[in-house]
Amino acid sequence: MIGKGKGCNIIRSFPFYFDMTGTLKPWLSFSQFEKELWKIAEEELAELKINLKNLSKPEKNKKVIIVIALYIDLLFWSHGKRVNRLGVDLYNDIEQLLYKPYNCGERLKFIIEHVHHFQAVVQLEHLFEEQRKKIAKMKLIEKK
Repeated sequence: MIGKGKGCNIIRSFPFYFDMTGTLKPWLSFSQFEKELWKIAEEELAELKINLKNLSKPEKNKKVIIVIALYIDLLFWSHGKRVNRLGVDLYNDIEQLLYKPYNCGERLKFIIEHVHHFQAVVQLEHLFEEQRKKIAKMKLIEKK
């Protein structure tokens, strides 16, 4: 499992590790990893919000990037897909996903371009909340 031990440390330290290496493929069995991923996301986001003012700029950047990467992983893995591309291509790939928050790509771009601002963290928190709802909707539709 991701949330315990080595896998948890990897997710918290090396963005997109599983996407790049394929050593573990959470996108193929998302429901197995979902609860742990949400727990990690909640912990990391809460820690970021609490320590935002006290972190140096490089520490803040690193922490925000880890949380952004976790969001992107959740977004793609919940659709059964791995993150294949970053940069401009990432936004094109996001547009192809069916269950995502409104203006997800644009909002994510804002967050990435403004990692130092508190508003970016707030926006990231909103994306997580909205994605949780989209995943719940996706599960309901798939059950029918």
